[in-house]
Amino acid sequence: MDHKVTELAHHLLRKGFDDLTERERRVINRIASRVHIAQNVNRVFDEQLTFGERLSDRISAFGGSWGIAPSTGIPTYCSISCFPCSLRSRHLSS
Repeated sequence: MDHKVTELAHHLLRKGFDDLTERERRVINRIASRVHIAQNVNRVFDEQLTFGERLSDRISAFGGSWGIAPSTGIPTYCSISCFPCSLRSRHLSS
């Protein structure tokens, strides 16, 4: 065991290296060898997304709520506006 690791354990955790848990030893060894400990959480999150979640993210990034509102609102308005006309034409043809 490296003297640097023992000194680092005592400095950071106020314990000797042999008194540390296995997890603490791994962390101290990685700190001493200047290796990254943390993961890139954005990459981990993106890798766990399902196809549907990725698709909905792309759709919302493209149009957002302002793109979706008119695309659903205009057809709804047209169908509601045309409904009374269809009733009137049925009534007149009877």
